[in-house]
Amino acid sequence: MSITLSRHHGFPLERERSIGLGAGRQSGASPDADIQTPRRLTESIGLAIAVVAAVVIYALFIVRPYSHMPLKPFLATFNRGNAEVWPMQIV
Repeated sequence: MSITLSRHHGFPLERERSIGLGAGRQSGASPDADIQTPRRLTESIGLAIAVVAAVVIYALFIVRPYSHMPLKPFLATFNRGNAEVWPMQIV
């Protein structure tokens, strides 16, 4: 373990600890750097999957658009349902 002095963003000199943990790791790297890399990779893969899924869904709607039910028959469905369930609403 070594103690180095450095200046960060205009703040006064402060002591930092740098721990060398094996080959390939820089002495000034933070201990969280090893944890952050797989997390960022996982987040990037998840974002890529979400983008691809959205593109596929929109492409399917462009190729075969979804036709909506007219408003009056749609509301009539709820009206019939309410009429059939009416006595149970009191209970």
